[in-house]
Amino acid sequence: MKATDRLAGIRCSSATFLYMGGMGEMRAVRTIAIGTVVATLMLTTMATQAEVLMGINYHATLGDIKRLYPNATYEKLKPAWLTEEDAFIKISGVGLGGTLRVAFTDLRPAAKRLLAKEKDSSAYKKIAAQKDDDALTVEWVRLTYTAPVTLDTFKKRYGSPGKCEHDESFAFECEWPNRALTASMSADGKIIGSVATGFTLSEKQMGYTLKGEKIPPWLSPARNNLSEEDLMKKEYDTALESAIHDLERAGIDLNGPINDQFDKSIRFFAQEAIKQGLVDKVGDIAASRSALQNAKAQMLQQYGK
Repeated sequence: MKATDRLAGIRCSSATFLYMGGMGEMRAVRTIAIGTVVATLMLTTMATQAEVLMGINYHATLGDIKRLYPNATYEKLKPAWLTEEDAFIKISGVGLGGTLRVAFTDLRPAAKRLLAKEKDSSAYKKIAAQKDDDALTVEWVRLTYTAPVTLDTFKKRYGSPGKCEHDESFAFECEWPNRALTASMSADGKIIGSVATGFTLSEKQMGYTLKGEKIPPWLSPARNNLSEEDLMKKEYDTALESAIHDLERAGIDLNGPINDQFDKSIRFFAQEAIKQGLVDKVGDIAASRSALQNAKAQMLQQYGK
């Protein structure tokens, strides 16, 4: 297997999953780039073909955004959910019409772990040595408006929302699933304070096309003949690998009875997640991630050194 294939793609969208064991591959390595002039031209001609917020496309780098908004202020945030393979940056400035918060994927930690096993891999070395501007790639975007926007304004552009309901924190939200948009609403459901996009399949494909890169198999129309269950299992495997890495780093040896306990703990918290109304879908395995986080916390409290 090629070195670049070991960081396998895990960004997906839609279905129902649950707890599935196993350790899998990591996310895809981007290897081909095109000139800035060509990329800018493609952005100009293709940006209107998909719903993106403030021109920020899926798979764009932090450097791409800085070139788009060179006078903006960039601030790294550290929300509770942040892992070593994520970054979350607040972008503000005159003319943006609001404040952007962008979630990024960072492949460097995975590349460094794989380098420990394959020390001669030039591909891993290149990724591990990247700076933030090249290493961080866009996963999702949220825009908080400076001035309130009415739901009627959104309806004129996107149509009626697919559903409106309270989330787990009882904040009121409306979703446009076919646009991958979620809006945070006022209590009366008339005003939109912020909107987030997780990107549709076509937008994700476009993100690679804009950078002159080959669309990875997991984003191809045929999805490389993988079922949605297989795609979610790949995503779960990545989350599990990260949890195991954190536990081992804390001095916990996941062998024998301790591994069995960890497995039972994951299953228990998976059922608890379901009772709380969390579900798994391609691109957002919320129930499984909650189960893994709670199981990891329990193990750290009991066995962490």
